[in-house]
Amino acid sequence: MERKRWDEIERLYHAALELKDKERLSFLASACAGDELLRREVESLLQSDAQAGSFIESPAIEVAARSLAENERLPKSLASSSLEPGAVISHYRLISRLGAGGMGEVYRARDTMLGRDVALKFPPEDFPLDPEKLERFRREAWAASALNHPNICTIYEIGEHEGRLFIAMELIEGKTLAEKVKDGPLTIEEVMANARQIAEALEEAHEHNIVHRDLKPANVMVTTKGRVKILDFGLAKLERPRNPAEPSEENLLQTQVGAIMGTLPYMAPEQLRGETTDARTDLYALGELIYEMATGQRPFPETQTKQLMDAILNQPPRPPRELNPQIPENVEAAILKAMAKDPSERYQSAAEVLADLLPQTATAGAAGLRAAPNRIAIFGVTVGVILALLASLLLVPAVRRYLRISPPANQSTAGQRQLAVLPFTAISGGSEDDAFSRGLAETLAAKLTQLSRGHSLQVVPVGDLYEQHITTAKQAAKIFGANLVLTGSLERFGNSVRISYTLVDPSSDRQISAQTLTLPISDPFDLQDRVVEGSAGMLGLPFHEAQRRQVESHGTQNSTAFQNYLEGLGYLQNYEKAENIDNAISSFQTALNIDASYALAYAGLGQAYWSKYMATKDSVWVDQARGSCTHAVNLDPKLPASHLCLGILENGTGEYEKAIREFQSVLESDPANTSAYEGLATAQYRLKRTKEAEATYQRAIKAAPHYWSPYNWLGTFYFAVGDNEKAAEMFKKVVELAPGNHLGYYNLCAAQYLLGSFTEAEATCRKSIAIRPSSTAYSNLGTVLFCEGRYKESAEWFERAVQLRSKDPILWGNLGDAYKWSQGEESRARSAYRKAAELAREGLRVNPKSSQLLGALAMYEAETSNIGQAMHDLHRALLLAPKDFQIMYDAAVVYRLAGRRALALDYLKRARDGGYPVQSIRTDPNWKNLQNDPAFQRLINSRNQ
Repeated sequence: MERKRWDEIERLYHAALELKDKERLSFLASACAGDELLRREVESLLQSDAQAGSFIESPAIEVAARSLAENERLPKSLASSSLEPGAVISHYRLISRLGAGGMGEVYRARDTMLGRDVALKFPPEDFPLDPEKLERFRREAWAASALNHPNICTIYEIGEHEGRLFIAMELIEGKTLAEKVKDGPLTIEEVMANARQIAEALEEAHEHNIVHRDLKPANVMVTTKGRVKILDFGLAKLERPRNPAEPSEENLLQTQVGAIMGTLPYMAPEQLRGETTDARTDLYALGELIYEMATGQRPFPETQTKQLMDAILNQPPRPPRELNPQIPENVEAAILKAMAKDPSERYQSAAEVLADLLPQTATAGAAGLRAAPNRIAIFGVTVGVILALLASLLLVPAVRRYLRISPPANQSTAGQRQLAVLPFTAISGGSEDDAFSRGLAETLAAKLTQLSRGHSLQVVPVGDLYEQHITTAKQAAKIFGANLVLTGSLERFGNSVRISYTLVDPSSDRQISAQTLTLPISDPFDLQDRVVEGSAGMLGLPFHEAQRRQVESHGTQNSTAFQNYLEGLGYLQNYEKAENIDNAISSFQTALNIDASYALAYAGLGQAYWSKYMATKDSVWVDQARGSCTHAVNLDPKLPASHLCLGILENGTGEYEKAIREFQSVLESDPANTSAYEGLATAQYRLKRTKEAEATYQRAIKAAPHYWSPYNWLGTFYFAVGDNEKAAEMFKKVVELAPGNHLGYYNLCAAQYLLGSFTEAEATCRKSIAIRPSSTAYSNLGTVLFCEGRYKESAEWFERAVQLRSKDPILWGNLGDAYKWSQGEESRARSAYRKAAELAREGLRVNPKSSQLLGALAMYEAETSNIGQAMHDLHRALLLAPKDFQIMYDAAVVYRLAGRRALALDYLKRARDGGYPVQSIRTDPNWKNLQNDPAFQRLINSRNQ
């Protein structure tokens, strides 16, 4: 049928839905323009259609729509809105109308604040007359905005214009599955790629208890780059919790039993009968989608409503391999299992579908990490990427929060030389000279890393040194285990510059070798090349013609552009000063004004823009960063720094599939790039490909076996998936490689604590503090003491932690817990909880989707007797992270404080089953009144742990 005809059908259908049953029949029958036989046929068919609650595929609609199209009988009151291109809606300017449906009209629009195109969706003008339909429109925004997944259309905001609601959402360029399959089946490769992405999106929605209920080809878009996006959550509902004791507030979107919602050809049998729907209803529709993609036909191709309903309820679909023998047997089996009539015989989760369709990438969902976003920093060719995944972990009990897992270090072993290149000092002073000298050291370290491949020399990533503020050889040896340190200075004399650099043995402060050069400042190329060549000679690295060409590749032929590039790198090293980020942007822009084809400068500019975003949280800088990184890749597709720039950006914006491609591009040309391994594993973990992430971390260890950072990453990963024994093994390796590094010790302290080895954990934390006091070590030690019942001592350590990091709500909450159980400190406990709640609310203004902060805030509110607000915050946290064992534990504590014992025990069991340490439950004084309760005893003594 022509596209125009279907548009008329759909318009008529949605107009009819606005009327009551009798009015609908009269309205549609009158469209038949006096043809009595046609009127009777339409009325008969519509009566059947009304029972199914869907008219989209009805012959009656087609007949009546044709008549309406010919006679223009659609009432003006039901006509489309008159929004016109060029109109300004809030801060959006309408560009063109993209389409319309029962839930309203969609326009392409320009976001004038952020400079990007978006899709604006408006409900029909008469929606305000029907509160139920208006609530459905709001529900679409609510349901989709609760999800953050690359295969789900992103909702930016819900707004109002002249009394009419609108949703601003991601603009997706591509085709719907309906458009893609109209010409026949897709290739098996495309079917599999689309199926996996749809299943991963459903897994995300179902983990948040959201059931789509209207999954069909028209609601699935495939972008021009092959990315699947699920649209239209207008019929979504929040699945009723399986525990019947759950409070009714957690079922806000439950649809009345007996209501039929969805689109007839894609309804599951229970949906068609008006019975309760759940995640398995979506999986039935997923099976239908895979069937249609693979065969080019619907599993039930009947066109008459009664026959279609009978087929859905009673008939098996035709085996898809009969229609397309190219379909693999396992795929056919998966389709038929997903479409079982009885929900109990289907897949029970999207993860199970993935496991059968794509066993090589199927993974169980990992427990959520407690991660506070750390800065992501790129510095020229080598990058120290400190990603949120590796920033911190949660320490558990009543003192519930952070076990931080921190950046790396490294210790030499026999025959293995570990080199740290420290920032060069600008003796003459001045910010430009200081930036230039730092940038020179940055590129020197990068070049030496290239030259050292295949040799017994490991260069510590410069970004890691900057993260730990390493400025002396002794610090580099102690924290990073370096046994060689290269230091230098720069002094300007008129038009010349004197560079002095020295190779030092940090164990004795003995100078191994030193050189001084005096060169024209106007030739930074020669300056860098001479320093690299001289340093390579000191280290005994070969410097043949091939190495010389490698070293003398600067990315530009213009010396001034190169000088500005080095200054930009230097400014970014000291990113903690806001003005230095602006100076870096200016330096890179100056370099590009001189040489517009300078890919390295574009990569540096992209990182500077990203740093600006991280500092300000103003999303305008994200688009700027993306443009610069993308341009760098276009200019030089083989340059690792360009792909690294874009990969970090994609990770930071949740585009994990794209990030994986970029990091893999880096590793193809630079297989020893530890930053790329870290970014790649993080993206894989975020996509729940835990086996792939683990393998990537192990590859990073193989690439740098004497560098402790990859061991630290892998230890953090094992924490995340609940394998505390393996985590402890990795952190033992960390402290073996870097015995002077305090970070490894407080990470090991955390692992020992989670394994129930409190005495060892206490000693390890104290060793970390003896090396270097830190708020994390103080907090971890306080937690260990708390679990040993030494509440006053634990409070003292939490007080020290708060002094070092006074804006951390978790530390204040920990302090409140310690005060609460210390005799005579009740008033100080309430004060600490109020401070923790205040800081948590501030954090939620920056990141309203932080389930960790919401769960913590719920406890702090409950501790100060604000039970109503605590319940509200808790329900939001559970929606965002329904499987996070820490959120489950938070819920248990909140319900205990609310006097709801049964619910508290239920959530306590869920937390334990999800990976919460039983030893921590046993030692938490919150449960001391239940120690003799048989249900509690069964919970803590059960072997199902």
